[in-house]
Amino acid sequence: CLIRRRIMKVWKFIKNQKGVGLPEVSMGIALLSILLSAVTGALNTSYDIFNYHEKSIYEQTQGTIIMARVERVLKQSTVIEAPLQKDINAGPSSEIRVNVPDSSQSYANSKRKSLAVIDKALVEVDLDNGTLSKTLSEPCIESLTFLRDVNDARIIYVCLEVKNPTEKSKVTKNFKVQKIIFADNVRSFVNG
Repeated sequence: CLIRRRIMKVWKFIKNQKGVGLPEVSMGIALLSILLSAVTGALNTSYDIFNYHEKSIYEQTQGTIIMARVERVLKQSTVIEAPLQKDINAGPSSEIRVNVPDSSQSYANSKRKSLAVIDKALVEVDLDNGTLSKTLSEPCIESLTFLRDVNDARIIYVCLEVKNPTEKSKVTKNFKVQKIIFADNVRSFVNG
């Protein structure tokens, strides 16, 4: 009898218990979806910020590398053939031609080189035999211009615009840098 009463008591307790109903489940799903939406939004924003800074760092790094290589060639040069401006209204040139000492020769010969943009990459062309000597950058250059100072021919203005090649959007702002380079070794000039 005691066992039967206990069983009946447990049965009443189980019978009176309520389970999770539809309103509680709906409320739980709604709260979970709000929480997941907030987390997804935060992850998307952080991903966009990361991509923006990654592209920006790439463009700045490439701009620095390209400018350093252009500066090295210009500072080694003994003659700058082009651009040689005859008046103040002369526009900038997208190519510069220089003479640099030939390190492979024991005598003081010089090689004629050209720096230009081919297929969006900075290339060095050997003008004496017309061959491409080396590629100096990745294909990321939108524009590169050289401009000589009218009063002091050693001063060269270099304007560079770089764009990350993986960027698909046409609206993005390109990385632009301008630099004044003093070609200290330049002593003589050739009209080009």
